[in-house]
Amino acid sequence: MWLARYLLGAAVAWVLYPVTAALAYLALVVFATITDAGLGGPLAGPFMILAAALLGVALTVAVLLPTVAIGELVARRTRWRWAPVVTLGGFTVALAVAALAWGTVSLVLAALSLIPLVAFATITHGSARAGTLILNRWRRHGDGFHSRSAGTQMI
Repeated sequence: MWLARYLLGAAVAWVLYPVTAALAYLALVVFATITDAGLGGPLAGPFMILAAALLGVALTVAVLLPTVAIGELVARRTRWRWAPVVTLGGFTVALAVAALAWGTVSLVLAALSLIPLVAFATITHGSARAGTLILNRWRRHGDGFHSRSAGTQMI
């Protein structure tokens, strides 16, 4: 079952790279139209989407899958559920630091990678598991929040 989650997460992450690139290109066209700048050549959009799809394959296979696989291995050996999410968070921080260090192109790549990264993390270790943990914690402590000073329940 875990393999299916990873494959689905990888597929969704890969699809989101060209979708994000298409949205970025649309934003650039709108910006160029508003500022009366040139729209570029007729192949700029398709090549941007193709480049994002190829980049998505490379980053999904070479970075996202191994990062979460290492986190999954740590989670299974230590029984710490959040290890895969923490490894993805560490990857996100490393991506942001690298983007800030290397300039504009890497900032664009980091921005394009953020949405697929979040989608991959949500599908593989999803919001359902996190939501279940949060709801179980609320159920243990009652329906509302308890005030320590007044001893009353605030909803």
